[in-house]
Amino acid sequence: VLAGIAVMGFGAAVMIVGDNFIQPAVIGSAAKLPFLLAFIGAFGGLAVMGLVGLFIGPVVMVALVLIWREWCGVPTNG
Repeated sequence: VLAGIAVMGFGAAVMIVGDNFIQPAVIGSAAKLPFLLAFIGAFGGLAVMGLVGLFIGPVVMVALVLIWREWCGVPTNG
């Protein structure tokens, strides 16, 4: 029983780190989106739209950031 609890705790810790830090960092770096905005987009989308929102949220955030950069005249790298 103790070994099962230890494995479950380790798995939960890995999933928490992966979902809260690694996934937003990967999404943000691929789209040149700051970490905090990717984090907010992923979890905001998850809260509003469920599992599909986890992927749609960062896409909407990237679109908003691109519109903001174009409006302010910030040069892009691509």
